[in-house]
Amino acid sequence: MKKNFIYFMLAASCAVSFMASCNSDDDSVITNPVPSQITFTDDNGLDLTYGGQPVYGKKVIYTPDSKDPLKATLVISGNNLELGGLLAARSNGEQSLVTSGVIPGTLSTTLVLDLKFDGAVAAFEGSATQNEAAINYKGTVSKDKLSLALNVTMPKNDLTNSKWSLMPYDCEEYTTAPVTLLWSSDKNVELIPGYDLPVESILQIAMQLPLIGNEYSVYTALEGVLKTVSFLPDGNIVAEYKDEIASSEAWKTSATNMAMYVASAEQDSTLTLYLNPMQIIKNVEAAHLSRAVTSEIIGNLSRQVIPMLAEGVKLHYSIVGNQLMVYAGTDLLKPLLTAISPVFNDEAFVQQIVDMVLANPDMSSMAPMVGPMLQQLPAIIDMTTDIKAGLNLQKVQ
Repeated sequence: MKKNFIYFMLAASCAVSFMASCNSDDDSVITNPVPSQITFTDDNGLDLTYGGQPVYGKKVIYTPDSKDPLKATLVISGNNLELGGLLAARSNGEQSLVTSGVIPGTLSTTLVLDLKFDGAVAAFEGSATQNEAAINYKGTVSKDKLSLALNVTMPKNDLTNSKWSLMPYDCEEYTTAPVTLLWSSDKNVELIPGYDLPVESILQIAMQLPLIGNEYSVYTALEGVLKTVSFLPDGNIVAEYKDEIASSEAWKTSATNMAMYVASAEQDSTLTLYLNPMQIIKNVEAAHLSRAVTSEIIGNLSRQVIPMLAEGVKLHYSIVGNQLMVYAGTDLLKPLLTAISPVFNDEAFVQQIVDMVLANPDMSSMAPMVGPMLQQLPAIIDMTTDIKAGLNLQKVQ
């Protein structure tokens, strides 16, 4: 009887221990402190860096795994650019533009996360590849904030980790210049009745004249504000520049994540630029044109710019020895010139140019011809058959 009692107590003790163990397991069930899908943006808790520097204008959708609390995904893409009333002239009624993703050449990037929890915060770290780009990422997420640091190495191309300076302007032999410009049109510029010249010839002459501040030509002004252009391994393009022509200030380095690129020698040597879209609007507004002309230009440009914001600006490049030419061709320039051609019918804008010429003692005698020449440009643009404009560079490293 005594033995039976001892066996009973042991069995009861084991049962209690088993139940306690089950309760302990229930208490240690892993739960994700961020259990719901959240879209993070600049205005909603997103702290995104690329190469250690801030990135703006993107959105990241965080989605927890419904089956595994230690898993989640991030989908990174461009945040639509809301233009509001700026695009009143557009006929299709859309008021936002799709922009490019964070990795050059992509619309979106998906990262699969392994999460580690610390209270209300989930941390993650890992690596991934997309279109041969190597992506290292690290960050934390909570219900009201996502911090995400990306470090990316793009696949190597002709321009990877290279640095270039402008070709010098040879003002004596005219063998080199920092700018390439070719423009063929079936309509010439009429200077005076019965006498005309190709638009390219006039522009080539104009770029050599001291039209800027009565002192600098386009060539010398460009040399005074732009020192070098570098193509970084992570897809960024940075430049050494000055705010004012030939000022005594030290050269500055442009911020990263403003202009990015993808180069491909296999696709007719294309160089695709991915730009900050807000700069387009700011530059148009800074011209102080009439509201009607500004609206028309923005409306026209939007039709050309919409695909560029997501797909990039398609340029071309050519490398011969230690020289690089990067240029825009007819496929890009003619639609853009057509879009801005209304500006040449804006009396205030034309008068600004005429006044600038009048202010130059060496050029004032040409002022009467400038207005009529500018007003001919819409027809010249319409009849353009070939156009190329870009920079001539020489390798620094």
